[in-house]
Amino acid sequence: MNEIIQFLHQRVSALSGFITTPAPTNEELITILQAGMSAPDHGGLMPWRFKIYNPHNFDELIDIATMAKRHDQPDIGDDEMQKTISKLRRAPVVVAVWAQKQSQKNIPMPEQVAAVNMAVGQQILCATSMGYAAVYLTGWLAFNPVFHNHLGMVAGDEFCGFLYLGTFAQKPPSKNRPRVEQFITNFNNIN
Repeated sequence: MNEIIQFLHQRVSALSGFITTPAPTNEELITILQAGMSAPDHGGLMPWRFKIYNPHNFDELIDIATMAKRHDQPDIGDDEMQKTISKLRRAPVVVAVWAQKQSQKNIPMPEQVAAVNMAVGQQILCATSMGYAAVYLTGWLAFNPVFHNHLGMVAGDEFCGFLYLGTFAQKPPSKNRPRVEQFITNFNNIN
C-alpha cells in the first residue's frame, strides 16, 4: 500500500476539546486553505467562503456569538453562556465555512454545498499531513441567523460548519475502520 493510501486509511479527526497551540502560521494556513481549491466543483462555481478567527479577532467571534445566543435564549444565565461560548475557543484557529449561492449556472445548491464540504475535506487532509490537528463541526451557532448576517450571508447561502485547527493536545486513538463492503450494494467482481 502506498503512503498516501495508508495516510487516508489511518486519518482521524482531532477530539474537539484537545486542540491547542501552536496554530498554523499564516503561510501554513494559506497552504491548508489552498488545498480546498482543487476540490471537485461542478461548473467551477467556487461557492466556498471562509472567515478566519484567531487570537487577534476572537473577541469579534465571542461578541457576535454572545449576541446570537441572547437572541435565541434571552434568559440564559451567565454560567451557561460562558460554557456555550467557551466551546468556540476549542482551537487557536477557527474557520467559519459557508456556501455562497452561485446562480450563473443551473447547478443546484446541494451540489454547491457538496463542493464546499469537499474543499474542507481536502483542507483537513492537508492540515493533518502537515502535523496539525483538525476537526470540522457545526454547533448551535452554525444555524443562527444573527451569525449568518454577521458573515454577510444572504438568502440562498448555506452555512456548512467550523473548521478548528491547531496542534494535538492529545493524539486521538487510532480507530478500527469498518470494511467498506458492508456499505456497498450490487457489487460484482469486475475483474
